[in-house]
Amino acid sequence: MVTVSYIKCAALMAILAGLCADMPAQDHSAEQEQVELREVPRSDSHPLNVCTLSRYAKRYDGRKVVVTGFVRADRHITGIQSDGCSHLVVIRYDRRSAPPKFVNGVEDKRLNLNPRRFRVIIEGVFKRQIKAPFGTVSRIDVARVLEFGFDPDESVFRSAPSGVTESKQ
Repeated sequence: MVTVSYIKCAALMAILAGLCADMPAQDHSAEQEQVELREVPRSDSHPLNVCTLSRYAKRYDGRKVVVTGFVRADRHITGIQSDGCSHLVVIRYDRRSAPPKFVNGVEDKRLNLNPRRFRVIIEGVFKRQIKAPFGTVSRIDVARVLEFGFDPDESVFRSAPSGVTESKQ
C-alpha cells in the first residue's frame, strides 16, 4: 500500500512539474513585499492589540509602540492582554510618574477588588525577549498612559456564580 501511494505521489509530482515547466517565469518579489507591508499593522496610526504585537514581535522589538488591552495583575506579574489570544506582555511603569488613578486601578486588579476588566492604552518601548526566572518574556517599558478605565459592563454584578443561589429576605 505504501508503494502504491508513493508511485501515485511521484506521478502527480511529475505531471505538476511538466505543467509548471511550460509556464513563463514571473517575478513576484515586489508584490510579496507590498503584501507584507499591508498585512503588518503600523503602531503609529492606531493602537495595536497584544495579539498583533506578539505576532509581529520581531518587527516591533526595540521600537516605540501604542498598545491597547486589559491589565492582568497579581502578586508576581503585571501585564496586558487582549481578547482573541492568550499572549501576555509584561508592563513596567514608574508609579510616581503614572497617573494615580491608573496605579489604583492596577492595584485593584492585583488585589481582586474589582471584577471588571481594566482597559488601558499605553505608549512605551517594546522589548521582545527579556530574561526572566523561568525563561524569557516580552515587556513594554511604559512611557505614557494614554487612556485607562474599568469597563462599564456591570453584568458581572447581576449574575451569581454557578452553584450559588441568591437568598431573598
